[in-house]
Amino acid sequence: MDIVYRIFILWFIILIGYIVFVKIISKLKVMDKFRSYMYSHHDIKLITNPSVNFIIHMGIYFTICVIPLLFIAWLFVGLMTFGLSILYLGLGIYFRPHIFSEESVYDEPVDFGVAGIPRTHSGISTDEEDLVCIGYYELVYEPLATLGICSLFMAIQSINFMTHFPYNIWLFILLLFEFFNVTLLIFPEKVNEHFEYDIRSQKGYSVYGPLSIFWQLMPMIIWMFSPK
Repeated sequence: MDIVYRIFILWFIILIGYIVFVKIISKLKVMDKFRSYMYSHHDIKLITNPSVNFIIHMGIYFTICVIPLLFIAWLFVGLMTFGLSILYLGLGIYFRPHIFSEESVYDEPVDFGVAGIPRTHSGISTDEEDLVCIGYYELVYEPLATLGICSLFMAIQSINFMTHFPYNIWLFILLLFEFFNVTLLIFPEKVNEHFEYDIRSQKGYSVYGPLSIFWQLMPMIIWMFSPK
Protein backbone atom coordinates (compact mmCIF):
# COMPACT_ATOMS: atom_id res chain seq x y z
CA MET A 1 0.00 0.00 0.00
CA ASP A 2 2.90 2.29 0.76
CA ILE A 3 4.30 1.83 -2.77
CA VAL A 4 0.95 2.72 -4.34
CA TYR A 5 0.76 5.86 -2.20
CA ARG A 6 4.26 6.89 -3.29
CA ILE A 7 3.36 6.37 -6.95
CA PHE A 8 0.30 8.61 -6.71
CA ILE A 9 2.35 11.29 -4.94
CA LEU A 10 4.99 11.15 -7.66
CA TRP A 11 2.33 11.35 -10.39
CA PHE A 12 0.91 14.45 -8.73
CA ILE A 13 4.36 16.05 -8.45
CA ILE A 14 5.09 15.23 -12.11
CA LEU A 15 1.77 16.75 -13.21
CA ILE A 16 2.27 19.99 -11.28
CA GLY A 17 5.93 20.24 -12.27
CA TYR A 18 5.15 19.65 -15.93
CA ILE A 19 2.39 22.27 -15.97
CA VAL A 20 4.76 24.83 -14.46
CA PHE A 21 7.48 23.83 -16.94
CA VAL A 22 5.12 24.20 -19.92
CA LYS A 23 3.96 27.62 -18.70
CA ILE A 24 7.56 28.83 -18.46
CA ILE A 25 8.47 27.43 -21.88
CA SER A 26 5.36 29.04 -23.41
CA LYS A 27 6.16 32.42 -21.87
CA LEU A 28 9.72 32.31 -23.19
CA LYS A 29 8.51 30.91 -26.56
CA VAL A 30 11.47 28.53 -26.60
CA MET A 31 9.90 26.01 -29.01
CA ASP A 32 8.79 28.72 -31.43
CA LYS A 33 12.22 30.34 -31.45
CA PHE A 34 13.91 27.00 -32.05
CA ARG A 35 11.56 26.15 -34.91
CA SER A 36 12.01 29.62 -36.41
CA TYR A 37 15.75 29.03 -36.27
CA MET A 38 15.37 25.74 -38.11
CA TYR A 39 13.14 27.29 -40.77
CA SER A 40 14.57 30.76 -41.30
CA HIS A 41 12.96 31.08 -44.74
CA HIS A 42 10.54 33.98 -44.99
CA ASP A 43 8.19 32.14 -47.36
CA ILE A 44 7.36 29.41 -44.83
CA LYS A 45 4.39 29.89 -42.53
CA LEU A 46 5.16 28.57 -39.06
CA ILE A 47 1.55 28.41 -37.90
CA THR A 48 0.72 24.94 -36.57
CA ASN A 49 -2.64 23.39 -35.71
CA PRO A 50 -3.18 23.86 -31.93
CA SER A 51 -4.00 20.15 -31.47
CA VAL A 52 -0.39 19.31 -32.36
CA ASN A 53 0.71 20.82 -29.04
CA PHE A 54 -1.73 18.50 -27.26
CA ILE A 55 -0.21 15.46 -29.02
CA ILE A 56 3.29 16.54 -27.96
CA HIS A 57 2.29 17.15 -24.34
CA MET A 58 0.43 13.85 -24.17
CA GLY A 59 3.48 12.00 -25.51
CA ILE A 60 5.82 13.64 -23.02
CA TYR A 61 3.53 13.13 -20.05
CA PHE A 62 2.79 9.48 -20.82
CA THR A 63 6.52 8.90 -21.15
CA ILE A 64 7.61 10.47 -17.87
CA CYS A 65 4.64 9.02 -15.95
CA VAL A 66 6.17 5.57 -16.39
CA ILE A 67 9.04 6.55 -14.08
CA PRO A 68 7.05 6.09 -10.82
CA LEU A 69 6.01 2.61 -12.00
CA LEU A 70 9.66 1.57 -11.96
CA PHE A 71 9.29 1.34 -8.16
CA ILE A 72 7.18 -1.76 -8.86
CA ALA A 73 9.25 -3.30 -11.68
CA TRP A 74 11.79 -1.97 -14.16
CA LEU A 75 9.95 -3.88 -16.88
CA PHE A 76 7.34 -1.10 -16.93
CA VAL A 77 9.86 0.84 -18.98
CA GLY A 78 8.22 -0.93 -21.93
CA LEU A 79 5.23 1.36 -21.44
CA MET A 80 7.40 4.25 -22.53
CA THR A 81 7.01 3.04 -26.11
CA PHE A 82 3.42 4.33 -25.99
CA GLY A 83 4.39 7.85 -25.03
CA LEU A 84 7.47 7.95 -27.23
CA SER A 85 5.59 6.93 -30.38
CA ILE A 86 2.99 9.68 -29.86
CA LEU A 87 5.71 12.20 -28.96
CA TYR A 88 7.64 11.30 -32.11
CA LEU A 89 4.57 11.92 -34.26
CA GLY A 90 3.74 15.22 -32.51
CA LEU A 91 7.28 16.57 -32.86
CA GLY A 92 7.45 15.37 -36.46
CA ILE A 93 4.35 17.37 -37.37
CA TYR A 94 5.37 20.39 -35.29
CA PHE A 95 8.75 20.75 -36.93
CA ARG A 96 7.40 20.33 -40.47
CA PRO A 97 5.19 23.42 -40.76
CA HIS A 98 5.95 23.68 -44.47
CA ILE A 99 4.11 20.37 -44.99
CA PHE A 100 1.41 20.34 -42.30
CA SER A 101 -0.11 23.73 -43.02
CA GLU A 102 -3.20 25.19 -44.62
CA GLU A 103 -1.21 25.52 -47.82
CA SER A 104 -1.24 21.73 -48.20
CA VAL A 105 -5.05 21.64 -48.57
CA TYR A 106 -6.01 20.03 -51.87
CA ASP A 107 -8.50 21.70 -54.21
CA GLU A 108 -10.67 18.63 -54.71
CA PRO A 109 -13.32 17.90 -51.99
CA VAL A 110 -13.20 14.48 -50.36
CA ASP A 111 -15.82 12.42 -48.55
CA PHE A 112 -13.74 12.36 -45.38
CA GLY A 113 -15.38 9.39 -43.64
CA VAL A 114 -13.99 6.62 -41.47
CA ALA A 115 -10.98 5.14 -43.30
CA GLY A 116 -12.08 7.05 -46.40
CA ILE A 117 -15.11 4.79 -46.96
CA PRO A 118 -17.83 6.75 -48.83
CA ARG A 119 -21.09 7.31 -46.98
CA THR A 120 -23.12 6.69 -50.11
CA HIS A 121 -23.50 3.65 -52.34
CA SER A 122 -22.48 5.63 -55.40
CA GLY A 123 -18.91 5.94 -54.10
CA ILE A 124 -18.88 9.73 -53.71
CA SER A 125 -21.12 11.59 -51.31
CA THR A 126 -23.61 13.98 -52.92
CA ASP A 127 -24.20 15.85 -49.67
CA GLU A 128 -22.09 19.00 -49.70
CA GLU A 129 -21.85 18.90 -45.89
CA ASP A 130 -19.94 15.61 -46.11
CA LEU A 131 -17.39 16.94 -48.59
CA VAL A 132 -14.33 18.74 -47.30
CA CYS A 133 -11.01 19.80 -48.77
CA ILE A 134 -8.27 18.11 -46.77
CA GLY A 135 -4.55 18.67 -46.37
CA TYR A 136 -1.72 16.46 -45.14
CA TYR A 137 -2.55 17.19 -41.50
CA GLU A 138 -6.09 15.75 -41.80
CA LEU A 139 -4.61 12.51 -43.14
CA VAL A 140 -3.12 11.83 -39.70
CA TYR A 141 -6.48 11.82 -37.85
CA GLU A 142 -7.69 8.25 -38.38
CA PRO A 143 -4.27 6.51 -38.31
CA LEU A 144 -3.49 8.44 -35.10
CA ALA A 145 -6.41 6.78 -33.29
CA THR A 146 -5.20 3.36 -34.40
CA LEU A 147 -1.61 4.26 -33.54
CA GLY A 148 -2.56 5.23 -30.01
CA ILE A 149 -4.47 2.00 -29.35
CA CYS A 150 -1.84 -0.26 -30.91
CA SER A 151 1.02 1.54 -29.17
CA LEU A 152 -0.65 1.13 -25.79
CA PHE A 153 -1.29 -2.60 -26.25
CA MET A 154 2.20 -3.09 -27.65
CA ALA A 155 3.70 -1.27 -24.68
CA ILE A 156 1.81 -3.44 -22.20
CA GLN A 157 2.68 -6.66 -24.00
CA SER A 158 6.32 -5.63 -24.30
CA ILE A 159 6.61 -6.37 -20.58
CA ASN A 160 5.91 -10.03 -21.39
CA PHE A 161 8.56 -10.03 -24.11
CA MET A 162 11.14 -8.50 -21.81
CA THR A 163 10.68 -11.32 -19.31
CA HIS A 164 11.61 -13.89 -21.96
CA PHE A 165 15.04 -13.06 -23.34
CA PRO A 166 14.87 -15.38 -26.42
CA TYR A 167 11.80 -13.47 -27.61
CA ASN A 168 13.33 -10.02 -27.34
CA ILE A 169 13.90 -10.10 -31.10
CA TRP A 170 10.12 -9.90 -31.53
CA LEU A 171 10.00 -6.81 -29.34
CA PHE A 172 12.68 -5.25 -31.51
CA ILE A 173 10.66 -6.05 -34.66
CA LEU A 174 7.53 -4.55 -33.13
CA LEU A 175 9.33 -1.33 -32.18
CA LEU A 176 10.92 -1.15 -35.62
CA PHE A 177 7.51 -1.41 -37.29
CA GLU A 178 6.11 1.23 -34.94
CA PHE A 179 8.93 3.63 -35.79
CA PHE A 180 8.40 2.96 -39.50
CA ASN A 181 4.63 3.52 -39.22
CA VAL A 182 4.98 6.87 -37.46
CA THR A 183 7.62 7.95 -39.98
CA LEU A 184 5.14 7.30 -42.80
CA LEU A 185 2.64 9.61 -41.10
CA ILE A 186 5.25 12.34 -40.67
CA PHE A 187 6.26 12.26 -44.34
CA PRO A 188 2.92 12.00 -46.20
CA GLU A 189 4.25 13.92 -49.21
CA LYS A 190 6.85 11.17 -49.75
CA VAL A 191 4.13 8.53 -49.54
CA ASN A 192 2.08 10.55 -52.00
CA GLU A 193 4.80 10.15 -54.63
CA HIS A 194 4.10 6.42 -54.81
CA PHE A 195 0.34 6.72 -55.38
CA GLU A 196 -1.28 7.02 -58.78
CA TYR A 197 -3.69 9.67 -57.48
CA ASP A 198 -2.97 12.36 -54.90
CA ILE A 199 -3.80 10.93 -51.46
CA ARG A 200 -5.71 14.13 -50.67
CA SER A 201 -8.08 13.55 -53.59
CA GLN A 202 -11.22 11.40 -53.56
CA LYS A 203 -9.69 8.50 -55.50
CA GLY A 204 -6.35 8.66 -53.71
CA TYR A 205 -7.80 8.92 -50.22
CA SER A 206 -10.19 5.99 -50.79
CA VAL A 207 -7.06 3.82 -51.12
CA TYR A 208 -4.74 5.62 -48.71
CA GLY A 209 -7.28 5.84 -45.86
CA PRO A 210 -7.76 2.09 -45.23
CA LEU A 211 -4.12 1.37 -46.07
CA SER A 212 -2.80 3.89 -43.53
CA ILE A 213 -4.90 2.24 -40.82
CA PHE A 214 -3.83 -1.26 -41.87
CA TRP A 215 -0.11 -0.51 -41.59
CA GLN A 216 -0.71 0.88 -38.09
CA LEU A 217 -2.20 -2.51 -37.20
CA MET A 218 0.78 -4.45 -38.57
CA PRO A 219 2.77 -4.46 -35.28
CA MET A 220 -0.29 -5.85 -33.50
CA ILE A 221 -0.70 -8.55 -36.16
CA ILE A 222 2.98 -9.48 -35.80
CA TRP A 223 2.57 -9.74 -32.04
CA MET A 224 -0.49 -11.99 -32.39
CA PHE A 225 1.47 -14.56 -34.43
CA SER A 226 4.75 -14.28 -32.58
CA PRO A 227 5.92 -16.88 -29.99
CA LYS A 228 4.59 -16.39 -26.48
